[in-house]
Amino acid sequence: MTSIAIEQAYALLGDFRLEDISVSVESGEFFVILGPSGAGKTVLLDLIAGFIYPRQGRVLLDGADISFLPTERRHIGYMFQDYALAAAYRLHVPRLRLVPKHERVQEHRIRLEVREAA
Repeated sequence: MTSIAIEQAYALLGDFRLEDISVSVESGEFFVILGPSGAGKTVLLDLIAGFIYPRQGRVLLDGADISFLPTERRHIGYMFQDYALAAAYRLHVPRLRLVPKHERVQEHRIRLEVREAA
C-alpha cells in the first residue's frame, strides 16, 4: 500500500505560489482537496505528479523522496477534470467508443455466467 506526503513544500506555477504546504495521506485513506478557484489545488496535484518540482521541501512516496524524480518514473495517475487542462500538457486524449447499453448489459451477463460456471 502507498502513502504520499508533502513536507514544507514551496512551489511556483506562473504567478501562483504554493507556500509551506505540508500534508500526508496514508495508505487506505480517502482524501479530498477542496477549495475555491486559484487556491492551489492543481498546483498541489502537479507537485505530487511531478509536473512541477518544489523550490523547497519534499514530496515523499512510501517514505522515499521523489521530489525530483521524473513524472514518468513516479507511476502516479492523474485525472484532469477538464480536457482544457490536459491540453496545457500537450496530452493526446483519445476519443472513447461509446458502447450501446444493450451490449454492455449482454457483456455483463456473460461475465456473470462465466463466473458462476467456474
